[in-house]
Amino acid sequence: MNKHAKPTRLLCMLLTLLLLAACLPMGAASAASTPTSLGLAGHGLMAYNDGWVYVYGAKGQQYGDTRASDCAGLLYAYFSDLGVGGCAGGATSQVTQNCIFSDSIYSPYGIPRIHGLAVTVFDKYEPETGIYGHIGIYIGNNEAVDNSDYGTDMVRGSIYTRDWASWHLFDNGVMYPKDGWYEFDGKMVHYTGYEVAQMQRSLERSIRTQKRRVMVDKAAGDKERLAQDQSRLTLLRQRYTHFSKDAGLKTQYERTEVAGFGKKSKRLSVGDILKNARSEYGEGFTMDANDGIL
Repeated sequence: MNKHAKPTRLLCMLLTLLLLAACLPMGAASAASTPTSLGLAGHGLMAYNDGWVYVYGAKGQQYGDTRASDCAGLLYAYFSDLGVGGCAGGATSQVTQNCIFSDSIYSPYGIPRIHGLAVTVFDKYEPETGIYGHIGIYIGNNEAVDNSDYGTDMVRGSIYTRDWASWHLFDNGVMYPKDGWYEFDGKMVHYTGYEVAQMQRSLERSIRTQKRRVMVDKAAGDKERLAQDQSRLTLLRQRYTHFSKDAGLKTQYERTEVAGFGKKSKRLSVGDILKNARSEYGEGFTMDANDGIL
């Protein structure tokens, strides 16, 4: 037997593996990067500075010496660039499928001090339907960027001088800043953890409100609405858990407890349920109030 045969076969195998590796698409073996709220805001700012062009249905494809997208495609491109799926769809789909909490920009609380929120405009023809006609990215300091329309392309401006109506918090694996200093747009911004903690408190309030809706449905004997509200409660609990994990916060389920809710609890009348809710939220509270639940 030739004593050089075995080393020769090993060398041939190694060369074959190297050739196969060279034929793989670039990035095929790389893991997806983790999306962050600051990264999303930075992506929007980069697209504005690079002069992305508006093309309906585009999602960040190369377009001459720049790239192209529509409004929702601008957000989609950030996640696809990182190798992260799950952000496809139009403005309404992104909000309902990818976001966890919403509120009006003009609410008493205003917009949270969190970079990388989504901002939306209601459909101008049917605003009462809750359909969103446009979406952009909040970049902090009361500014947003979006890929607006043919001939207008990327726009950067105050959220109050345009038609932005609502803000939305992503819940598709986006990580949020904790305590410390972070660089953004050539400047250092400071996060204290207060901002995301306030979002967690808002979600806990929404869970309590949803539990009271379920209690009202049971007291009223409305089985159809009960099934819908129980499904929404399950979804909201899941989103609370996901957001807390992404934000690095400990879940505090004791904050979501409601008197009278649960199999072992005493059944309350609709009047008692509303009375308890108004003692927490104020006399103007109703079960149909906008609480940010999507």
